[in-house]
Amino acid sequence: MSHLPRALFGVLCLAPVAMPRLAAQGEWRYVVPPAAPPITALQPLPLAGAPPEDVAVNVELRAATRYGQLRFGDSASIRIAVALARRDDGSFELWLDRDRDRAFDAADRVPGDGPTWQLELEFASAPAAGGARAATATRTVTLCWCEELDCLGVAAIGHLEGEARLGDDRFVAARRFDGDGNGAFDDPEDRLALDLNGDGGFDALTEVYLYRPILLLGETRYAVRRQGVLGVALAELVGAGTLALPEVGSGAAYDVTLISRDGFVVGLRGDDAEVPVGDYRITNLRIRLPDPAGGAPWDFVFSPNGDREPVWHPVAADARVEIDPIGLPEFAVECPASTSAGRSLPVQVRLYTGDGLLINLCSRGRRERGFGGASAAIELRDGNGRSIASASSGFA
Repeated sequence: MSHLPRALFGVLCLAPVAMPRLAAQGEWRYVVPPAAPPITALQPLPLAGAPPEDVAVNVELRAATRYGQLRFGDSASIRIAVALARRDDGSFELWLDRDRDRAFDAADRVPGDGPTWQLELEFASAPAAGGARAATATRTVTLCWCEELDCLGVAAIGHLEGEARLGDDRFVAARRFDGDGNGAFDDPEDRLALDLNGDGGFDALTEVYLYRPILLLGETRYAVRRQGVLGVALAELVGAGTLALPEVGSGAAYDVTLISRDGFVVGLRGDDAEVPVGDYRITNLRIRLPDPAGGAPWDFVFSPNGDREPVWHPVAADARVEIDPIGLPEFAVECPASTSAGRSLPVQVRLYTGDGLLINLCSRGRRERGFGGASAAIELRDGNGRSIASASSGFA
């Protein structure tokens, strides 16, 4: 079912024209209403007859179990392995690798017999360089088996709500909806609702917008920027330029996230993006490169490590700025200047992009992390070239 159109699921689950407003809050918050949310689009989750090659199955699953992977986090986060089996009586068994350890264990069984499950998942950011745990936030999701389409779908439940600054001195009640079920709220399929007329509701035809970096409200264009951790603010657009990526060869792809000094977020995945004037830096970079030998593609993920000053890319009005996300890579091996006999010698192998982002994941094919996958061999030799000690370094 990997070719199932997403629009079909959206039509099946699209909700009605208006939404009653909860009390507006000075601070933005995540809300799960007692009834089903009005804007919900189930996204198809492709299933296969075998688990991903790096996922261990430590429990006995039914022979007809089908497997998939759910990305619930940013583009560099570890995916959640999914297993779904149908019993003879038509009921289901659902397993989710919620701790993202790439293994199905007894604790991963989801209560309930289906065909619908509602549960909480952690929205995960990319693993921090140096092994630090990724930042997380808890969100509510629904998984649903659709009999007619023979497919498992996923939808994010709940929304963010608060007051959005509109221009210099106006505040309007607002909500943000996750339209693609990945736990984030600033993707192209996500929605932003604004109570522009102050009637206490959100009209689906005139006050609900697909999330875009620049929105046209009436005859005025606004730049949508982050406000705090969860909120947004809209500033009247006084000038705009274009961010672009260089062309890449066949089979290669970039997924780049940038942020401006004043909180404007933009994602680049091939097409040019119109952005407000300002300075931008890369916050997340995922690169996919084909294998020269014709094997499975390679994925590399880079993010800031905090040990280098960010590189800012200025965008002037009417200018088109092409950003090379890789630049001139820097390979570094860091270790103490000296040690003594019998003591361990810590060695850190680091690969930086030209903008100073550090590699934190390397995978091949469907691998999401370094379980038996990509690693670096490190060998210590004496002045005559004789091997003294060796070790390996990976991304597990």
